[in-house]
Amino acid sequence: MVITTVMAAYVLSPVDLIPDFIPILGILDELLIIPGLIMIVNLITPQSVIKTYTTIAIRQLKANAKPVYKQALIIVIMSWILIGIIVFAIWR
Repeated sequence: MVITTVMAAYVLSPVDLIPDFIPILGILDELLIIPGLIMIVNLITPQSVIKTYTTIAIRQLKANAKPVYKQALIIVIMSWILIGIIVFAIWR
């Protein structure tokens, strides 16, 4: 869970270990760090969990059904509203 959170934070963060404006090295850190973190997550995730969710994903693909995550949608919308309130409060 912690590694997954760190990976998501690194991917979404505007701050990189090596800035992107440095030729080749700026993009190379994303090409090495992100796949490395994905490999670590795959190694530490129990095979039963991988098998369960792979089966669910295959079933969804075969049914051509798009998964609906209403709780996630609510969390994202509430996060954007909270960010808007904070920015508005600071701006004023």
